Amino acid sequence: MTVERMQELCDGVCDAFRVSGLQLDEGYGGPVAFHLLRKGVTVDVMHYPRSAPDHIFLLVGLGELPLEDPRIGRIVLSLLEMNFQPAALQPPVVGRNPATGQIVLKCVFPLADVTPAAFVEAIDVCVDIALDWRRDFFQEEAMEDIDG
Repeated sequence: MTVERMQELCDGVCDAFRVSGLQLDEGYGGPVAFHLLRKGVTVDVMHYPRSAPDHIFLLVGLGELPLEDPRIGRIVLSLLEMNFQPAALQPPVVGRNPATGQIVLKCVFPLADVTPAAFVEAIDVCVDIALDWRRDFFQEEAMEDIDG
C-alpha cells in the first residue's frame, strides 16, 4: 500500500508540475522517496514504512546559513521564530542538516489524508518560503521593524 500511495503522489506532482521522469527510490529498510527540483529548490518527499508508517515527510532545502553575514544573529532568530507556530498537530519545522549544512523546512502529513492536489500546493508554499529565504534570509521585514 505504501508504494502505491507514494506512486500516486509522485504521479500527481509530475502531472501538476509538468515534469517527467520522477521515480520512487526504495532503499532497503530505508525510506520510499522521490526528489525534484522546483524553481531551483530541492524538494525531497519521503516515507518511512518501518518507523513512521502513517506519515509522509516533505523536506525543502532553503540554503546554507550565511555564517559570515553580520546579521547572523538576527537570521538565526528568524529561523527559530519560524518554529514557533500556533497550536498545530504537526507544524512545519526548520532545522539544519548536519551532513550538508543546508537549512531545511520539514513538513509532516498523514499519508492516508494527503491528496496529490493538496500536496502540490504544500510543495509550492514551501518552495516560495525557500525563495524568500534565499532573497534576504527573512531580514527585509526585520529591517522594516527596526527602521520603524
